[in-house]
Amino acid sequence: MACIGQAPLSQIAKDFGISEGSLTNWSKQPDIEDGCRPVLSEDEG
Repeated sequence: MACIGQAPLSQIAKDFGISEGSLTNWSKQPDIEDGCRPVLSEDEG
Protein backbone atom coordinates (compact mmCIF):
# COMPACT_ATOMS: atom_id res chain seq x y z
CA MET A 1 0.00 0.00 0.00
CA ALA A 2 1.15 3.57 -0.56
CA CYS A 3 2.44 5.77 2.21
CA ILE A 4 0.33 8.72 3.31
CA GLY A 5 0.70 11.54 0.82
CA GLN A 6 2.10 9.40 -2.02
CA ALA A 7 -1.15 9.09 -3.96
CA PRO A 8 -4.79 10.06 -3.44
CA LEU A 9 -7.00 7.34 -1.96
CA SER A 10 -9.18 7.52 -5.05
CA GLN A 11 -6.23 6.58 -7.28
CA ILE A 12 -5.11 3.74 -5.01
CA ALA A 13 -8.65 2.37 -4.89
CA LYS A 14 -8.89 2.58 -8.67
CA ASP A 15 -5.56 0.74 -9.02
CA PHE A 16 -6.88 -2.08 -6.81
CA GLY A 17 -10.31 -2.10 -8.48
CA ILE A 18 -12.17 -1.34 -5.24
CA SER A 19 -14.23 1.56 -3.92
CA GLU A 20 -12.61 4.38 -2.00
CA GLY A 21 -14.88 3.57 0.96
CA SER A 22 -13.66 -0.03 1.02
CA LEU A 23 -10.05 1.13 0.98
CA THR A 24 -10.72 3.57 3.82
CA ASN A 25 -12.34 0.84 5.93
CA TRP A 26 -9.57 -1.62 5.12
CA SER A 27 -6.86 0.88 6.08
CA LYS A 28 -8.47 1.43 9.51
CA GLN A 29 -8.46 -2.29 10.39
CA PRO A 30 -4.86 -2.49 11.75
CA ASP A 31 -5.60 0.35 14.21
CA ILE A 32 -8.73 -1.45 15.39
CA GLU A 33 -6.84 -4.72 15.82
CA ASP A 34 -4.05 -2.95 17.75
CA GLY A 35 -6.57 -1.25 20.05
CA CYS A 36 -5.70 2.23 18.81
CA ARG A 37 -9.16 2.83 17.32
CA PRO A 38 -12.46 1.79 18.88
CA VAL A 39 -14.71 -0.67 17.10
CA LEU A 40 -17.99 1.04 16.15
CA SER A 41 -21.32 -0.70 16.07
CA GLU A 42 -23.51 -0.63 12.95
CA ASP A 43 -25.50 2.26 14.48
CA GLU A 44 -22.39 4.34 15.27
CA GLY A 45 -20.59 4.18 12.02
